[in-house]
Amino acid sequence: MVLRFLCITGMIFFIFLQGAAVAVEKAGPVDFTLEPILSSEWVCYLQDGDLYIRNINAGAVKVRGGKEANAAILGPSLVVKGSSAFVAWVERGTGGNKTLFRASRDNGKTLGEVLELSIRTRTPQVLLLMDTKGRIYAVDSVAGKDPEISLHLSEDKGKTFKRIPVRTEGMEFLSNPAPVVTDDALYLFHYGGRDGRKFIGAKSFEIPSMKPKGDDVLKEADGASFVEAFAIRDTPAVIYKTSREGKFVLEGFRKKDTGWDAFEIKEAEGLDVARMDYHVWEDGRMLLLFSGEEKGKYKQRVFAGASNDLGEHWEVTRIDTREFDNTRSWLPRMAVDGDRVVVVWEDSRDIRPVIRMRISQDRGRTWKAKDFPVSADRCYAFRPRISFAKGAFIIAWEQFRDDERKAADLVMKKVKWDEAMKMAFKKEKNISLKKKEELLRKRAEAYWKGMMKKDMKTTYAIHDPFYRARIPFESYAGQRGPMVYHGYAIEGVRIEGNEAFVKIKVIYEVPKITLLGRETSIPRKEVSAEDTYLFIGGTWYRKFVDALSGGSAIDY
Repeated sequence: MVLRFLCITGMIFFIFLQGAAVAVEKAGPVDFTLEPILSSEWVCYLQDGDLYIRNINAGAVKVRGGKEANAAILGPSLVVKGSSAFVAWVERGTGGNKTLFRASRDNGKTLGEVLELSIRTRTPQVLLLMDTKGRIYAVDSVAGKDPEISLHLSEDKGKTFKRIPVRTEGMEFLSNPAPVVTDDALYLFHYGGRDGRKFIGAKSFEIPSMKPKGDDVLKEADGASFVEAFAIRDTPAVIYKTSREGKFVLEGFRKKDTGWDAFEIKEAEGLDVARMDYHVWEDGRMLLLFSGEEKGKYKQRVFAGASNDLGEHWEVTRIDTREFDNTRSWLPRMAVDGDRVVVVWEDSRDIRPVIRMRISQDRGRTWKAKDFPVSADRCYAFRPRISFAKGAFIIAWEQFRDDERKAADLVMKKVKWDEAMKMAFKKEKNISLKKKEELLRKRAEAYWKGMMKKDMKTTYAIHDPFYRARIPFESYAGQRGPMVYHGYAIEGVRIEGNEAFVKIKVIYEVPKITLLGRETSIPRKEVSAEDTYLFIGGTWYRKFVDALSGGSAIDY
């Protein structure tokens, strides 16, 4: 049987954690295919097809009703400045897509009118930016072949916008558009193709006229998984992931007076990087966070890269603490308060992912001794975001209600620096390896005794909770094969963190089986196998692996 699982949202709760107090409000389903969009103390999300923003200290504000608009809401973006929250999104309806904008200028108490920025387009997403002078930019785009890009500029804090279509004639394709604003220009980095060439490019536009300023080919590249744009001392820069000579590389460019300077993060060569975040201080120090893996060696790990010379040299440090690399740490995000840096990521060392944090008080030069969890125990938490506002770090993530993973809560947590310091030195509970092995052997014995006795209730209960959450006992029992087990022996165990491998030898036979209309049997035979067990919440569970597809109900 090939297991195919669909994620279908159900009724959920929003949970807001502030210090020791927990306030719970009942709400509709959250669309967890979209990660939380966090800016300052505000988060933007989709709930039952409607678009909301919420402040950690206040209630939810409905920005747009999908049903009321008779459209699906896509690709929202959020920018917060002071008491103002600006939201842009795309609506997909019968007449094509629209890019829309709405603002609140009084901490969400009231909302302004809905502005149409683009109509009858194919764009699936929009990105909002704001410069130091308070000008707002909305960039909507259609990637791929026949690309479409529009820039929208507001010089009156979102009351009116000017639309500027970006010329893409001659572009065979365009992907990963990444805008960044400096004092006098907007740069749109991208991966594109023209005249048979594939390259990393940069289109630039004067501010505020938005007249085209340049269209540069920075480097030919055979692919780009992501493109990230930022500014160093008001100078545009870009970092992208590509491959060279069969190896993944992270490389980039920064603007100079006469052209572009190239740089590379050589310590990341060969890493399959999944997510990147960054911060640049006024003196030019750059701190880069990313997760990456090296196939065949380890799964996704979290790294910090720092440069004090505009990217020419980098010092890369792994910052997730771990004895074994068989589970995944990834999708890091960071927030900064002066010299203080807080990093959060999704971590699966306990099989069910939690949100873990690590801190530095000297701009990433050194890190506190270990990382530590910030989400609740025994919860399936994922996709963290973090910001800094009003003296505290605000963390948002999504959290499945149970192991079935059909309904998700949105969680926001406020952590002050002194609280984070205390958490960093709090001792976590650990079970000794000797005790873990003792529990594992007892669990494996119980499973195979159940198999010999055909005690399906016992063997079902020992399977991992992710499998049991999706497959009811009746379905499991109905799939029981004709095999009869006569004996077993545990030949050895190997424990790596919360994952273990049990070598087993079993004796079985199949007295009678009908194949293609013919009765046949399999005489007694002895086979060796290896079972995987997962240590979840203090108990070992046998990982269910489908014999035909090799798939399971959990990815860690």
